[in-house]
Amino acid sequence: MSGCNSSNTEEEKWKEEFRKKLGDLGVEMFQNLISPKEFTLTHIFADVSKIGDGDYKESPMEYNFDVPWSMQIKHVKDHLGVYLHCKKHQPDTPWSIQCSFQMEIVHPSGKSKSLQTEYVYQEKPGWGWPEFLKWEEMKKEYLVGDQLTVVAHVTIRKMTGIE
Repeated sequence: MSGCNSSNTEEEKWKEEFRKKLGDLGVEMFQNLISPKEFTLTHIFADVSKIGDGDYKESPMEYNFDVPWSMQIKHVKDHLGVYLHCKKHQPDTPWSIQCSFQMEIVHPSGKSKSLQTEYVYQEKPGWGWPEFLKWEEMKKEYLVGDQLTVVAHVTIRKMTGIE
């Protein structure tokens, strides 16, 4: 009988250590496994060929997980710049949003160009690529009726200090 008690005690000890390790890792990790915070922004930018060097256009702001987001395209010398912006304004409390995202330019035919990265938003509102695509290539390969479709696929890995 004492062998059974010893086994049960060892099993209970193991379970308790496992629970503690899970607690140390944090509930947040497991919530992300169950329901990751994902969203997609899509915007069709108009009059793209008229954007002057150094100028930009921004999509309307959209709220996802109580945080405002937008996309921006910019004419940077002979390139198209593409950016994802987090418009969170919370000056009195430190905050951060760790995410991975993919920015994609899509032609109605299905042709697309995409890049992906990971970034932690804190103070700087935007992150992206100033040389996403050559300007002339963008005009020739992706503009339709002077419109450009841009899509952002975002996965939030961790949010801290968000009120």
